[in-house]
Amino acid sequence: MKTEVLEAVGDQPGGRVAQPMMDSMTPEEWLVLRFYRQLEGPERLMMIRMMEALVMRLPAD
Repeated sequence: MKTEVLEAVGDQPGGRVAQPMMDSMTPEEWLVLRFYRQLEGPERLMMIRMMEALVMRLPAD
């Protein structure tokens, strides 16, 4: 097991950085995320493709 630590590349801003406001997630979204994290390789890829297909079918706001 490697115990080597790598330093980050680049500089972090010294001051505060504006972050977008996070929307709270619904219980259903949490379940989908939890399910996705349990998937591996090909199953994750299939899930990504299904989500992309669903998003493409949504009407534009």
